[in-house]
Amino acid sequence: DNMIADEDQAVSAYMGMEMREFSQLSQCCSITADIVAVLMIFDAVMQDRDVYPKWLPCAKTIWIEAWGGYFRVVAIWIIAVASFSVTFWSILDAGVGDTYNDTRIGGLTESGR
Repeated sequence: DNMIADEDQAVSAYMGMEMREFSQLSQCCSITADIVAVLMIFDAVMQDRDVYPKWLPCAKTIWIEAWGGYFRVVAIWIIAVASFSVTFWSILDAGVGDTYNDTRIGGLTESGR
């Protein structure tokens, strides 16, 4: 018996969510890291004028110099918001619902491999 906290407030491994919800949370965190990495690499490549100066020089000029340099900032934020919106919606919308069935689509099962 605990004098400070009730039984339902005890510290335990139970996080108050289903495995599906935890999986969706971890997928959202994973895709966030992936999108941020891709956008950072894309921005770095588009700013490069030393390693591959002849690769898309017109696009690089627009990327770096348009709107006094703010084009790339606005473009990255728009791409990021759109990417996060689509991927989070896809992840959070998937799951067990009224139309759920566990039919396997292609591939092999663990025992089939």
